[in-house]
This record gives sequence, structure tokens and C-alpha cells, in this order.
Amino acid sequence: MNRLRGGGRQITVLDRQRRRRLDRKRLGRTVGQAAALVKLDRRELNVVVVSDRRMAELNRQYHHTPGPTDVLAFDYGDSAELVISLDHAWANARRYRTSPWRELMLYVVHGMLHLAGYRDGTSAERQRMRRAERRVLRQLAAGGRGSPR
Repeated sequence: MNRLRGGGRQITVLDRQRRRRLDRKRLGRTVGQAAALVKLDRRELNVVVVSDRRMAELNRQYHHTPGPTDVLAFDYGDSAELVISLDHAWANARRYRTSPWRELMLYVVHGMLHLAGYRDGTSAERQRMRRAERRVLRQLAAGGRGSPR
């Protein structure tokens, strides 16, 4: 478990999978930068990294959907939690010919945007979400400068 404080926010990264190595400190720092860019107003943010098997259990439990997904976002008011499948990130990185880290960051940003009020149920909502994801990912790659909107 890694805990970071910054910008009045506590970020906790929990690695609950065993298949792959995860740089929790790097993930925690990047999550903090992404939260600032998205202007996420939660005082506590937990990021829990899990396997596809565990993600499938959670997806079935909370969304009544079979199989794993990339990220689940839980909003508890003053705090929030992102549950991310690292297996999914690795598999999709191969599929889309990108790095597992970039795929993981996409899931972090996508989950945060949901917490910030973005939706992706309609075509127009998905387009808006994808534009915001691209902006935030570009800003993270550039060192976390700027605003996502």
C-alpha cells in the first residue's frame, strides 16, 4: 500500500493482484496529477489494482454484468475509489499496440472523468468523454500542465 498526500488529497494505491509488477509510487504520483487535471474534488482517492478474475466478480456484483471490465469507479461523496484491472490493461495494450502503462493511465483518467460527472451512455456522451480523455492523457504526457476542459 502506498499513500501520498498532495493538493489537499490523500491517494492510496493498493495492489491486489499478483501476476504483474506494479510501480505503486509512480502510479500514485500520476493519479495525483490526473486528479488535479480533471479537477476531482475528492479528499481521498483509493486506487485498487486487481486481476481480471476479481474484476469479473466486482462487475457482476455491482453492475450485474458478466466478465471483467477495465475500470470501476465508486463515488462515496468526499472520497472515491477506482478499481482497475491490470490484466485488462496488459491485454488491451497488446491489442491496441500501446504500452501497458498508457492503457493503465487511460483507465485511471476514464474512471476519474466518471467521478467528475462525465457519462458515456450515448454516442454524444462517449465523444465528449473520449475528447476529455485525450486532453488529460496529453497533459499527463507533457508533465501535467493545463486544464482538461
